[in-house]
Amino acid sequence: MRHCTIDRQNLVVLLQKCQMLGILHLFIDLQSRVSDWLWCYNNNRPNMSLGVTPLFKQDSNN
Repeated sequence: MRHCTIDRQNLVVLLQKCQMLGILHLFIDLQSRVSDWLWCYNNNRPNMSLGVTPLFKQDSNN
């Protein structure tokens, strides 16, 4: 099997276990917070080699 298929199966099992334990809402909240953090990390963090953020660089090209 490919890694993505295994990861998807693991996610389904994890979601089922969270639902059985009644903590699915906590998992969904955590997933949302991680997604927000990842977006900020990738878009707002200065690029050390350029000294600017990707969004700043994109705005200066327009």
